[in-house]
Amino acid sequence: MTDPLETALAGLAPTPPAVNRDRLLFEAGRAAGCRTANRWRAATHGGGLLAAGLAVALFTRSPEVVVRTEFVPVEKPLPAPEPPPLPPPSPEPDPSAAGAVARWLNLRDAVLADGLTALPPAPAAGPPAGSRWPTAFDLH
Repeated sequence: MTDPLETALAGLAPTPPAVNRDRLLFEAGRAAGCRTANRWRAATHGGGLLAAGLAVALFTRSPEVVVRTEFVPVEKPLPAPEPPPLPPPSPEPDPSAAGAVARWLNLRDAVLADGLTALPPAPAAGPPAGSRWPTAFDLH
């Protein structure tokens, strides 16, 4: 048994919509995009015109030149003081000091040429043999 309403509805064909949904949404997006783009274009043109106007104003104005002559009274300078006497000449340098400097320079040159292997061996660490270091228990 079939329902007569169901049979009648099955025989109907849908009518095409008066408004195309896809076209409506496309046109709405394009209109919104044009408004936003026009704002950016206007802001860009305004900034460019402002920069051009400032550049013209900067390069076309004439500089202000102010010439002013002032006389400042100056007193006579005081005579320069006598320089202090020179110290007596120092005695001859200590030859052992010159030898120490020469040894140090030779060691430096050797280290630069050969690396750390040119250094003499380091002294042994710790207390000398036969000596006793004080401890916290020795202190009264």
